Amino acid sequence: MFLFTKELPRVISVCGEDFEINTDFKVWIEFDRLMTESSLSDSDKIAKILNLCLKDKILPKRLDETLFSLFKFYSCFEDEKSGSKGKEKKSKRVISFSHDAPYIYSAFYGQYGIDLLSSNLHWFCFRALLDGLTDEHKLISIIGYRKAELSDVKDAKRRAFLKKMKAVYSLPDRRTEEQIEKDTLESLSKVI
Repeated sequence: MFLFTKELPRVISVCGEDFEINTDFKVWIEFDRLMTESSLSDSDKIAKILNLCLKDKILPKRLDETLFSLFKFYSCFEDEKSGSKGKEKKSKRVISFSHDAPYIYSAFYGQYGIDLLSSNLHWFCFRALLDGLTDEHKLISIIGYRKAELSDVKDAKRRAFLKKMKAVYSLPDRRTEEQIEKDTLESLSKVI
């Protein structure tokens, strides 16, 4: 992230041309929600995302490059920072900005004294503060439960506790029936 070395980005570049974007964290939380919304068609998602993110409502020439640039901004350019070269590791989702909103709000207010309802943080600042939350907050415990790999836990009581907590704090499955069926068939084909 560019927190101390550069001015925070406020534009995306598409085909060598800069387009001003909305940088407020609430916009990018909505972006995240739209991306996981299974009831919308891809074209509806794209239209809503472009309307939400592009400040001047001017559509760049290349849709694919525009979406790529918006995803890069959303990820805070993490793949550039980490030096990964396109290798994507499929990871499970451990936070939902809508589902975990009360925990996020209370953690920010408790640790930083920031009222997210009246704040206009740049997305990069929000992400940095989110990443900096300490273990004393319930949100961090919940994320820990979701991340836990039960097969790595040797103690039976601890494993049972984590299994219960994973169930209590599991995120809703937002896939469509077709996607669940497709994912199930892919998983079965790997076993057979």
